[in-house]
Amino acid sequence: MLTRRIRAALRQHRDASERLRSLGVIRTDGPLAGQFAEWIAARYLRLDLVPSNVEKGHDATDRKKQTYQIKGRIVSGLEASTSFDFRRPMRHFDFLVGVLVSPNFEVLAIIRVPYAAVRRHARRNKTRYSLRWTRRLFTAPWVDVLYLDVG
Repeated sequence: MLTRRIRAALRQHRDASERLRSLGVIRTDGPLAGQFAEWIAARYLRLDLVPSNVEKGHDATDRKKQTYQIKGRIVSGLEASTSFDFRRPMRHFDFLVGVLVSPNFEVLAIIRVPYAAVRRHARRNKTRYSLRWTRRLFTAPWVDVLYLDVG
């Protein structure tokens, strides 16, 4: 059964989630990294998050009505590799915004990649597309580095 410490930790998690929801940082009970990334990207790029968290194909729009798929990843540092995954078939969006954060939720980088580049460089398997992110992609000509924590 659950120990007193486990129950206390679960209550703390619930209380923290409720506080983050009241502050507008999270909108669902989904993964925290993704919701934090959406919140950060929307503020940094002045995007409007879609009203429904089940919107197909994109998470936000800008004033020009361009669409943004926002993905957040927790990484140990900027040298760490990760991937941005998409279901098949991949629905259209104008830009991928990747938000890399440390385990302490410090924003390490924000990148933007046009849809055509995501399609060109993502690997495809039976169930998804996967854009593998490595340190060297910070200098790729098809990647816009919008924010990079160099300090």
